[in-house]
Amino acid sequence: MGVDPFLSASAVRCIVAQRLVRKICPECKEQIDPQSHEMLPFLNLSKSEIDTLTVFQGKGCTHCNNTGYKGRCGLYEVLPITQAIQDLIITKAPPFSIQSKALEEGMLTLRMVGMQKLMAGETSISEVVGATS
Repeated sequence: MGVDPFLSASAVRCIVAQRLVRKICPECKEQIDPQSHEMLPFLNLSKSEIDTLTVFQGKGCTHCNNTGYKGRCGLYEVLPITQAIQDLIITKAPPFSIQSKALEEGMLTLRMVGMQKLMAGETSISEVVGATS
């Protein structure tokens, strides 16, 4: 017994996925060479993206209890149910088709939002990989 796709597609207005990542401590934040980080390959970046990437990490201090992190911030993937997405749901399209359409319409995935936070110096490579794998 399942739910009719029309009923769920017409009732749902938005779908949100969220993850929390730790923020780098502002007191001990330092720039690092991204190529020295063991988790870098998991980001699947091109050589040119790696060359232009500036990343930070906290080295640990009394302010952050020697963790290198102080506080948290959210990563949010928001999928508004537009008419095009609703039509795909009703026709029982495969998930990759729905995701492709959502990306075409401007949705950002958790990984994309995590990369924005990474490039802004708010969080670390490890946090982005851990929260979006």
